[in-house]
Amino acid sequence: MLMLEQAGFQADIARDAARAKQLLAQTRYAAMTLDIVLPDQNGLALFRELRGKAETRNLPVIFVSVTAQEGRAELNGDAVMVVDWIDKPIDQDRLTAAVRQAVGQPSSRTPRILHVEDDPDICQVVAGIVTNFAQVETAKSLEEARARLQQATYDLILLDLTLGDGSGAELIPHLCRASPNVPIVIFSANEVEEVMANQVAAALVKSRATNEQLLKTIQTLVDRQGD
Repeated sequence: MLMLEQAGFQADIARDAARAKQLLAQTRYAAMTLDIVLPDQNGLALFRELRGKAETRNLPVIFVSVTAQEGRAELNGDAVMVVDWIDKPIDQDRLTAAVRQAVGQPSSRTPRILHVEDDPDICQVVAGIVTNFAQVETAKSLEEARARLQQATYDLILLDLTLGDGSGAELIPHLCRASPNVPIVIFSANEVEEVMANQVAAALVKSRATNEQLLKTIQTLVDRQGD
């Protein structure tokens, strides 16, 4: 509550599911933060119940819980209109950004990009290209990428397909289920097949894409997220 007030939001508190339902019946809210661990009903069950009602079906929800990642895995592809899954203790900047996204307010934060790439030279080049626009975090393997995706949310995923422990393509189905609104850009050595290209926002070949083309693609897709 205090964190949201400090960010300029007005918020009501419901300490259990029954009170949440009562408030939702009385007031039209722009967004909802939801703990999974509630005294009278599991938060995931409450979420499913709300999605079954016309008046709350499209209410943006931000899960904030000590079991956020477990809940994310359980809901999997059923997490419609879930803006973020935030672990406790709460990262105030991340919570504020998620609420702003949920209610359609512009965010002043720097966009975050996850670059899945095991070539340090390519990583350095990409970081330099977007240095004045976005913050880049690098994952050098599928294992590291999965760990980072569990710990943080990103505005764009830049994905190489050839990694030491497998193909970056293995991440695409997971990303499409868990973060369907986050654009994926394949940035790899070879052309991708049409089926895979249709699953991502863009596909660029390293040897053909200019620095300007890569930057423009990233900027366009990230800016589109804020529209």
